[in-house]
Amino acid sequence: MDRSPSRSKRILVLLMISLSGLMISTLPAQFLAWGPVKAAAFLISIPNVGLIWWLALSIFDDKFQIGRLAWTGMIAETSGPILLWLSYTRVIGRVPAEIEYVTVAIALMLVCHAVWMGVSSYRDDLIQPRREARIWIAGLVVTALGVVLIAQVTTTSNVSGLLRVGVVFPVSVLSLFWLARFQTAILDFVPVPEMNLDALNISAKDQIAYQQLLKIMSEDKPYLEADLSIGRLATRVGVPAHQLRTIINRGMGFRNFSAFLAHYRITDIKSLLADLENARTPILTIALSHGFSSISTFNRAFKTEVGQTASEFRSNAFEDE
Repeated sequence: MDRSPSRSKRILVLLMISLSGLMISTLPAQFLAWGPVKAAAFLISIPNVGLIWWLALSIFDDKFQIGRLAWTGMIAETSGPILLWLSYTRVIGRVPAEIEYVTVAIALMLVCHAVWMGVSSYRDDLIQPRREARIWIAGLVVTALGVVLIAQVTTTSNVSGLLRVGVVFPVSVLSLFWLARFQTAILDFVPVPEMNLDALNISAKDQIAYQQLLKIMSEDKPYLEADLSIGRLATRVGVPAHQLRTIINRGMGFRNFSAFLAHYRITDIKSLLADLENARTPILTIALSHGFSSISTFNRAFKTEVGQTASEFRSNAFEDE
């Protein structure tokens, strides 16, 4: 399949540029006095924490979009540094010292969110290389923030300046370049194909397990259980969890376990919503009875799977009757 440059890689390039600006802008005055070069470098460095956050989310979340939430976090994190830059360049007067504390607090919140995203969806991830790398990437995010904060608060030390230029900056750039090459499948996100039973990529050794999985999903409907885990489903199928992940991911095209369950749940729900006998049954009741934990989770999954809301689908179905 042809792949265009992924959003993650574009963010990664921007992050490398921003970190380069950070290393230059935080050099002690003995190495580089404040002037046009240092002012430009400082401006370029401003979005570094936001970009680290974006990069982590784009790796961890298949549905990540640079939308309202992403821009809100970026604007919140960069507002303080922009005010400081305007103050340093004498466009505005001196800003309160509290601005720096607020900026650091926001940065910590963004990084905590990124780490939580990486760890919380660990079990749900069906892409084995990315699943194995989640904890490592979360640790890299924390390390990157530490480098950024140390660089920002140690601007007066000759030793720290030499350390950044001679050690931290080269190591950071080399690490990021290595990450750009690390498991292309992790960074290159493509739309998840719909399950096509006529074009499955199931290996010969997995065929029996695959047929058993289809039988269990059709007859026992374990997807109706709200707390179903891939480990429990693997036990029912009679295979190790890692083998079931491979079947669902590489063979059936699902990138995470929740999307796999949602496909089966929504297939059932679509039938119920189109049935006049269930016209008075609230959508929430149907969603909860099919394993969804909340109406918001159901609405997102249904819109992703079907392309319209459940209410719209029901209305259209009744109009066709």
